[in-house]
Amino acid sequence: MLTASQLEALRQGRTVMVVVPEVGTECVLIRRDVYDRLTQAQEVDGGFDASEAYLSINDVMAADDANDPWLESYQR
Repeated sequence: MLTASQLEALRQGRTVMVVVPEVGTECVLIRRDVYDRLTQAQEVDGGFDASEAYLSINDVMAADDANDPWLESYQR
């Protein structure tokens, strides 16, 4: 059973954390329309996977390190 404040939060489109004893962990309740917007946004960006960015991040960091005149002093 949800409290009055939890129900109000859901009405306003906010998430509600609840502990479900049968699951044994916290769960997040969210309105269906909010969930649909979130999943639609994820589909629009192609299901972005953060691990895909790691190689680009490494390249940028390597280029930055190559142009850093103080790098050697940082590494001591």
